[in-house]
Amino acid sequence: MSLRDKVAAETPRLLETAEVLATLDFLAGLAEVAAVRGFVRPKIVDEPFLNIHGGRHPVLDQVLPPGTFVPNDVRFGPDAGTFWLITGPNMAGKSTFIRQVALLTLLAHVGSFVPAVAATVGLADRIFTRVGRATNSPAGRVRSWSR
Repeated sequence: MSLRDKVAAETPRLLETAEVLATLDFLAGLAEVAAVRGFVRPKIVDEPFLNIHGGRHPVLDQVLPPGTFVPNDVRFGPDAGTFWLITGPNMAGKSTFIRQVALLTLLAHVGSFVPAVAATVGLADRIFTRVGRATNSPAGRVRSWSR
């Protein structure tokens, strides 16, 4: 039996090992970022509720100089409303805020800690947003489209 045949015979075991190692790498990466960046454990609740106190955008919080990004609060729920229509002038931070809320919700749902002072996140099976596609927030660039 050739070496190639021996390795091929172990394919299921090799694939299972690769999957376990990938999961461990993913979880270790989340844990390292959480520890280094001061993330907190979100409380997950089985209610239509989202409360983030002192939330930070996970990408901009890392690439901008310390203290540049101003943390903000978010509150959705039966008492606070379940739909927001966010308007304002260009370059006011609307897209950044929307992406931040979506990313923190997603991070909480995959089991990660989140960049915030405190967070309570209700179970969600989808996240709806409408964000301009030309924004490149990490690079500080926005492309303007005109016709």
